[in-house]
Amino acid sequence: MKKIILIFSKRTFLIMLGLVTAITVAFSTNQTQAITVFQTNASALGFSIADEYAPIYMSGFKEEEFERNLPGDKHYTLVHQVLMRNSVDPSLHAVAYRVLTSPKQLREWGFIGFGSYGNNYSNYDVHTTITFPNEKHLYSILDYTPRNQPSSSTVGISVGMSVSGPSVSASTSFNHRELNVYSDTSTSDKVYKTRYQYRSGIWDINSTKYLDGEINSYGMLIFRKPGVVWVNIKHMIQYEQQVGSNKRTSAGLVHFNSRY
Repeated sequence: MKKIILIFSKRTFLIMLGLVTAITVAFSTNQTQAITVFQTNASALGFSIADEYAPIYMSGFKEEEFERNLPGDKHYTLVHQVLMRNSVDPSLHAVAYRVLTSPKQLREWGFIGFGSYGNNYSNYDVHTTITFPNEKHLYSILDYTPRNQPSSSTVGISVGMSVSGPSVSASTSFNHRELNVYSDTSTSDKVYKTRYQYRSGIWDINSTKYLDGEINSYGMLIFRKPGVVWVNIKHMIQYEQQVGSNKRTSAGLVHFNSRY
């Protein structure tokens, strides 16, 4: 068996070393730039995310939208969400999401009910469920938000803690009497469930200013799972639709399903 011995000159060795160094520096620079872009996008969406958390998929926030755009019948929904891993402890992962709901009020009432057309929409419900479809017993939910009935004075929500503050937080407020928040999250069953409920009082004529406007609903989750993770995220959004004197929610349903 013949041995093959490769002999490089000093000049060739230095050139090869320079190429390897350049590639390493370029990769590190691109990675740093990608993280900076991610942090900037997160801030624009109302999130603050600690440096040790970075998206598993470098595309960053996943964006999904639905627009109902018919004459006199419109509403718009936009979801941003991201799955992240902790660079210090890779078994730690986080999910953050924002659901933007934008109902439109296009009802023309005509004269004494004659010649009226179009529909009015208002915010009603935002349901979010996060589950682990494979090897669920290996996952542990460590922290989540929002929880049941947050304080009306709360102006922000967060999960986890890092050296500089919360691991993931968002700018939001629960100081609205038309808003109730319910959580059916179960750490033992390894499932996250949160519901933002938007309702007006029967005699509260001022509530429509909030319910008819654009609203952001936020949520976050930190869990532990070594190795590869599989995550399902489902959002079900309901708008209340007013057709003449009748109101219904079945016509204002929007669904988003994602798997990571």
